[in-house]
Amino acid sequence: MTLQRRFDRHLRGFHLPSGPALVAVSGGPDSLALLFLLHHSRVARRLRLSVAHVDHGIHPESARVARSVEQAAHRLGLSFAGKRLELGRAATETKAREARYRWLVEEAERAGARLIFTAHHRDDQIETIVMRLLKGSGPAGLAGIPSRRGRLVRPLLPFRREELAAFLHEQGVNAWQDPANSDPRHERSQVRTELLPRLRERFPGIEESLLEMGRLAAAERTAWDALLESLPELDLTRDGDGVSVAATPLRGYDSGVLRGLLAALGRRVGYQVGPARAGRIERLLAGGQSGAVAELGSGGAAELSFGRLRLFRGGRHLTCEPRVVSGG
Repeated sequence: MTLQRRFDRHLRGFHLPSGPALVAVSGGPDSLALLFLLHHSRVARRLRLSVAHVDHGIHPESARVARSVEQAAHRLGLSFAGKRLELGRAATETKAREARYRWLVEEAERAGARLIFTAHHRDDQIETIVMRLLKGSGPAGLAGIPSRRGRLVRPLLPFRREELAAFLHEQGVNAWQDPANSDPRHERSQVRTELLPRLRERFPGIEESLLEMGRLAAAERTAWDALLESLPELDLTRDGDGVSVAATPLRGYDSGVLRGLLAALGRRVGYQVGPARAGRIERLLAGGQSGAVAELGSGGAAELSFGRLRLFRGGRHLTCEPRVVSGG
């Protein structure tokens, strides 16, 4: 079966709504392959695709790459939107990624797009799981990259990097090769070019084992999310730019259960509550003083107020009256 047919079969399972949709294209082989797969897909015919490209201003070739992406969009008869970010060459991968996603969401809102397609694939998933495993991530982190979250859709997760490159070659398309992908100074590059080849040599089935671990962790993450919503004593509510739960019941759970619920609570606001941050929140709960705040880093904080634990992002304390959260 061709890659296009396998892609279409997989894409059908997303049950995507019709209408405008952005395809995030960096100019590399993975995102260009995604663009051409979507353009030729029978399943995606109901979508009005447009191409979105972010020039981070980090690489000296970035302006040329942006022009090549625009040309690819026009070749397919698609509209193009580009954004240049003046991050500088010293910008970290994390800073660049956060800035990129902020703009993609802004562009999606401007275009009325309910979907943003990104080109994360099977190899990215394996690398992500390995990196999080090395950092001691809990089950939520080991679940890896979700195939869908909010507007973001990642339909390439079942497919290998090499088969995407072969497909692109068949299309007669030359892609830009980001030098950062082979730069050993970058953690992901080290995992890709040094660690994983050694693991494959020593443990031939390591990739499928890692992916299975990710699937099991994802199932556990889903279970924690459901548990958070199903416990009436927690009174899960939306509080402005965050969420809150009743503090007293939380104090009655053992540490393992509490940390699972705190991680699920963080996901409600798109914030990762790993072991270190959960420990700070546990200490906040143990203190029991109303008005106390624990800064968690990366713009997140937890606050005890009027018998409730509030978790929020953006550096603002929550002062509005809570209202009940329903659904996702």
